[in-house]
Amino acid sequence: IDSRADLFSLGVVAYEMLHGENPFVAGANHIIDVYVKSESFTEDPLNIEGDVNNELSVFIQTLMQKNCTYRPPTAKIALSWFSEVAEGIERGMQ
Repeated sequence: IDSRADLFSLGVVAYEMLHGENPFVAGANHIIDVYVKSESFTEDPLNIEGDVNNELSVFIQTLMQKNCTYRPPTAKIALSWFSEVAEGIERGMQ
């Protein structure tokens, strides 16, 4: 386990903030349901105001990849990517 586990958690929190529900807990009646959803969940693309090119949505989906090798290798790289995405959204909202 390395920083990519934290990046996954950050992606889940961001998804929950923007989507309004935790993707693994929503609709689950038992802990087994949460486990099954964590193994089979594919996140819906988020419709985020100002995210014209879906860059933030892609960023969050990448953080939530089940296979850690598909996530940014370090938090520093993720932060750099996020900064670029945030700048693009800011430009798009002007």
